[in-house]
Formats: sequence, structure tokens, C-alpha cells
Amino acid sequence: MEIPQSPFLLFRSTGAAALLSLCLSGILISCVIALHVVGGIGFDELIRDPIAFLGGSIYTGFLSQVGILLWAAVSAICIFGSYCLPYAIGSRLTKRFLLASGLLTSMLGLDDAFLLHEKSSVFLGISEKLIFLFYMLCTCAYLAKFYRLILKTEYPLLGMAFCFFGLSILLDVIEPATIDPYLLEDSAKIAGIISFLMYFFRLGVMSIHHAYTQNQPFP
Repeated sequence: MEIPQSPFLLFRSTGAAALLSLCLSGILISCVIALHVVGGIGFDELIRDPIAFLGGSIYTGFLSQVGILLWAAVSAICIFGSYCLPYAIGSRLTKRFLLASGLLTSMLGLDDAFLLHEKSSVFLGISEKLIFLFYMLCTCAYLAKFYRLILKTEYPLLGMAFCFFGLSILLDVIEPATIDPYLLEDSAKIAGIISFLMYFFRLGVMSIHHAYTQNQPFP
């Protein structure tokens, strides 16, 4: 199979890939050391698994942990799919769409993993609703940029995902008292992430298949 023509040429060199791996590892470790030195946060709090650090059970945060893994899977599929597509005129829009989707998913996944919308609102004194508004504006800009391409794909899956995400945000804001709010909110969120994963997995597979077996872009 032909190597994809991509601007990310550094990945064709083993030495460059190894150097990048070391640099990324160094950045993460440096962040831990900086937080310890500047913020006075213990290394155990920064490094240990939350379940072990807090003395929780093995099933503590089960659905949340699975959701984070699924966020990471979606982001990896999108970014890897964008890289694997040939850098041809017909594939450029799909490449950009997958890359933008991977970045958007990474942002949402990081928020979910570290509760940024809740902690940032307290730390920065910003309303949680404003943070949700920021995410909504990013999503709207993303949809406006790529809606023509989306309409050529299996968009009902993507639409279902965004409906579940919207429901999850709504439940987080109104906090209904009739049923456990955590169950409702996180059930809607996990359904949205799985729909997201299914949409981008199928899009990535079909795009790469068309590019390398039929020599034409998809969609």
C-alpha cells in the first residue's frame, strides 16, 4: 500500500518519532514537577490513580472512566484517519473534517476527564453556563464549516450523538429531582459518546477504503 502523502513528514523517521515521544513525555513530567513546586501539590496527588489515592472501590466512577476511554478512542480514530488519508485534492476536506473532529473531541474529553466546566467556573469566577456557551459556539462553528460534507455521510448517527450531548448538558443545568440526576445525565452522555464513536469509526473506515481501493474520495 502506498504511504499516505501527508504534511506530517516527521512520522516517516523513526528517530524523529522517538524524539517527539521523549519531548511529549518530558512536557508531561515537567507539568507535574511545576505543579508540585509552584502549587505545593504532592506528587502522590498528581501521579497516583484517583481510586487508589482516594481509597475508592474498583467500580468507583465506572461509567465515567469508560466514557473517558471512549472519548480517547474517538479522538484517536479521527486524528489517525486524517493522517492516513492521501493528501489529494479530493480528500483534503475530509482530512480537515477528521482533524477538526479529533481536536473537538479531545477538548470535550479533557473537560469530561478533569471536570473543567465545573472547576474552571470556581477557579476563574466564570459562570458554568458561559463555559457551556463556549463549547456550543465551537460546535456550531464546526458544524457550519463542515455541514455540506456531513450531509453526505451517515449524519443521523452524528445528529443522535449531539442530541444526547445536548440532553446531558440540559440535565446538568436543570438537575431534575425526580430521578437520580447523575444517572440521567451520564446515561445521555455515554449514549452520545458511543454514537460519536460509531459515526467516526464508520466514516474513517469508508474514507480510507475509498481512497486506497477505489481511488476516489469519500464522501
